[in-house]
Amino acid sequence: MNDSMNYNIEEPEVGLVQILQIINRSKWKILLYTLIPTILTFLLVSMSEPLYDASGSVLIEPQFDSLIAGTESPRASARGDEYAVRSQAEILRSRSLSEQVISKLDLANNEVFLSSFEGKFDSLKSIFSGSTKPATYTDEEIFQQFSDNLGVLTVDGTRVIKIQYRSASSELAADAVNTLIEAYLGSQLDNKFESIDSASSWLNERVEQLTSQVSEAEQKIEEFRAKHGLIEANGSTILNQEIA
Repeated sequence: MNDSMNYNIEEPEVGLVQILQIINRSKWKILLYTLIPTILTFLLVSMSEPLYDASGSVLIEPQFDSLIAGTESPRASARGDEYAVRSQAEILRSRSLSEQVISKLDLANNEVFLSSFEGKFDSLKSIFSGSTKPATYTDEEIFQQFSDNLGVLTVDGTRVIKIQYRSASSELAADAVNTLIEAYLGSQLDNKFESIDSASSWLNERVEQLTSQVSEAEQKIEEFRAKHGLIEANGSTILNQEIA
């Protein structure tokens, strides 16, 4: 006959002394794990630069597409204005104007602008690696970075376009907005001068054509008079004098 036997296994009790000993042996690890996030957070906050937004506005002139004033309905006119504003906003976003600003402000060599390429973790990496060699960027990368910092917004119900630029430098932000607006207005003036030149050239050609037609008509009249014996005398033809 088997007798059942009960075994009571007592778990070892961990006292306060043992806990303190464990903490004491691992104190450097605990301190390290606590300090590293704190130091990284401090570095990220201390290296973060304030960003400045500069803005400017452009008023688009109304478009007169109709040749006869007053023949266009108000709804069609409003729709035409909307399309015109959108078209001008795309021109302000265009690569050609952006490249003019990049070139005039020499952004490819501007330290403040180039610093916008780097994130906070890139800055930390350069600190720990000790690398101070400036990075080089392609024209495409510079254009993309400029476009990312640029905002062109249309204001609903108006012919106003708002231009914004964000930078770590308030001066650079203002210069970017002002230079872009100057480049845009310059391009608009160039387009108007080209239109005037084209219209003037067309008018000159038309005047030459009409002058040539008048000369041909006068020549034919003279030939007709000579053929039929109609000689002009004292402001009237001989035939007219005979009839009189």
